[in-house]
Amino acid sequence: MGQTGKFYVAKRDKNGDALLISSLRFVSDAPLNFKVSKNEVHTPIIQATILKKEKILTDTLDYRGEPVLAATRYIDSADWGIVLKIDQKEAFASLDNLRYLIISAVTIISVLIVVSSIVVGKSVSKPIIKLRNAAKEISNDNLDDAKLKETDDYELPSNCNIKEKNRRNDEIKDLAFQFDKMRQNMEYTNTHLQEIVKQKTKDLEIAIGDLSQKEKHLKASNEKLYHLDKIKNEFINIAAHELRTPTQAILAFADLLEFYPDKQEVIVRIQRNARRLNRLISDILDVTKIESQRLILRKEVLNITDLILSIAEEYKEQLKKLPVTKDIEFVYLFPKEKGVFLVCADKERMTQVISNLLDNAVKFIEKTGSIYITIRKGSNGEKDNKGNGDDEVIIDIKDTGTGIHDEIFPRLFTKFTTKSTTGTGLGLYISKSIIEAHGGRIDAGNNKDEKGATFTISLPLSKKGNPNNLV
Repeated sequence: MGQTGKFYVAKRDKNGDALLISSLRFVSDAPLNFKVSKNEVHTPIIQATILKKEKILTDTLDYRGEPVLAATRYIDSADWGIVLKIDQKEAFASLDNLRYLIISAVTIISVLIVVSSIVVGKSVSKPIIKLRNAAKEISNDNLDDAKLKETDDYELPSNCNIKEKNRRNDEIKDLAFQFDKMRQNMEYTNTHLQEIVKQKTKDLEIAIGDLSQKEKHLKASNEKLYHLDKIKNEFINIAAHELRTPTQAILAFADLLEFYPDKQEVIVRIQRNARRLNRLISDILDVTKIESQRLILRKEVLNITDLILSIAEEYKEQLKKLPVTKDIEFVYLFPKEKGVFLVCADKERMTQVISNLLDNAVKFIEKTGSIYITIRKGSNGEKDNKGNGDDEVIIDIKDTGTGIHDEIFPRLFTKFTTKSTTGTGLGLYISKSIIEAHGGRIDAGNNKDEKGATFTISLPLSKKGNPNNLV
């Protein structure tokens, strides 16, 4: 940016003045020390930082009191003012030098013409008249007459030899040539000067564009940092609460063991809270594996109907042990045929997904309700080169609970999304990642004609019962 070009940043201090953040070429300790008074409203840094103007200034003074060209920009998200400036002396140095050169050249040439006209007036006037007459003849296509008149009419002094005659004939031609050459040089200089101004303007526009782009990137980065910070705080609050609750319960029941003759009930509660704590730790570890793409699936061919039935029956038994009694009916809508729905999947991970969906269904049924589990066959619509479509099994888990809240519905399968007071909001995110790792899909929606929600899982069926045939 030349000798005096500079890009600097300032912010408003508590007194309303502009405090420099970046370094200055002419002030060694400028960062956080150099201030520009808010009363100097015509300076670029006050225009950008205090008045929040975004403009190009062609006639202004900088912090040194020097005339400069400047462009200002205000960043609203950071409350910063940015100035890009260059001294007028440097910016217009080429123009000033060229102007002085032209003035000098014209002055010298004018003096030469005056002196020459005085000294050789008579000797020059005749060739000029002759040149004029010859030009007239040439314009009338009388080239021979023009040459003849040039030879006959021009009278040289008696003491002038042939060499002098040729010299004087060439003077006019040389003078015309030099004037034409000067004209060409001036035209070239003017054109070159316009190109320089155009290039400088283009460079300034590019610099302003780059500045705008950096401003957008900075704003986007600030928004991203704000979002990440919000997620971090939510996670810390949720994790702290979820870890504290079962830990305090375990410690409290452990302290009560010595006062209870029949310790079985206390032990059961300790075990339940310990399992809850273990489930929370497992969820956090699963999220870490998913984020780092280290989730490993140990696939095997299994009957998805039998797996879901065994999990649902286990939940029936767990309902009887809940501290709050709930009357929940499980309704199975399974196909009559055995072994119809074989899938190649990780049994432990599929159990984790189905358990999480059933756990949510039970959690959001307040006192009484039903859970409907449907297994059916479908097709994903994709066909091979023979026109055969890939079959899939579709699992619907429908409950009659409170349903999905409108506030969290758009981000239902993202991390830390929950309206429950006893959950981290990681379960559905983990479940979605597991299903997609199996090549399947998971969707959710509220029931249209009744209360509650329905979660739908689609998984590709195993081909010929061979795990290697499953994509």
